[in-house]
Amino acid sequence: MSQSKGKSTKDDKTKKDPSAKPKARAKPASGTKAKTSAAMNSEASIRTCVIDETLRLITEKGWRQTRIEDVTAAADVSEIAFAREFGGLASVVVAASRRLNAIMLEEKADFAPDDPIRDRLFALLMARFDAARPWTSAIKELARSAPYDPILAATGMKAMMMASVQALSGAGIRTSGPLGFARVNAFMAGVMLPVSRVWLTDESAELDKTMVALDRSLDRAEWLARRLTPSHCERKPHAQEDANGTVDA
Repeated sequence: MSQSKGKSTKDDKTKKDPSAKPKARAKPASGTKAKTSAAMNSEASIRTCVIDETLRLITEKGWRQTRIEDVTAAADVSEIAFAREFGGLASVVVAASRRLNAIMLEEKADFAPDDPIRDRLFALLMARFDAARPWTSAIKELARSAPYDPILAATGMKAMMMASVQALSGAGIRTSGPLGFARVNAFMAGVMLPVSRVWLTDESAELDKTMVALDRSLDRAEWLARRLTPSHCERKPHAQEDANGTVDA
């Protein structure tokens, strides 16, 4: 009896515990996840630092005098690390615009389902203009330089179009398809560009001139939309929404 018991104990010790297998694998998985998270944080930190330093140098030195090596030195990152995140200084400008778009879209959290589209657009764009204030001098320099630099000009138009798409989509207006493309271009030409010009010269503490210009531009856009699509604009917002919450306004 005792021998049988001893043998059983020995066999139990040599058996592999099924629960030990996933535990053994969990350690490297957890470590990999931590490393991935750390890498993502590092990349985000590099992007943030490069964007901030690029715009600072553009303000101080001008667009044409700012070089990638100046940015990498100021941001304390290698040129390899820069190249992993950006294709050049123009792509840094686009990344800066994307950061503003992300801040703009945070306003959606305060929207009520029955908020008028016009009010949503006003809130979204004013949030973006307000967030861009620390970069006003750099944006002025970019606007001055764009007519003499085709790549920068194209970059600026791309950034403006992206902002228009995000604003319209954030307000619940459809931007896909041929009609959506037309809306984006009309919004960019009739609202974003003229109001941005006013914003560049607005030194008031509360951006009063910008708010007035935006209010008027949205009035014109709303009037034009009603003239072109009266049947759509007479409908209530909730009746126009599709499954994704977008509106054909």
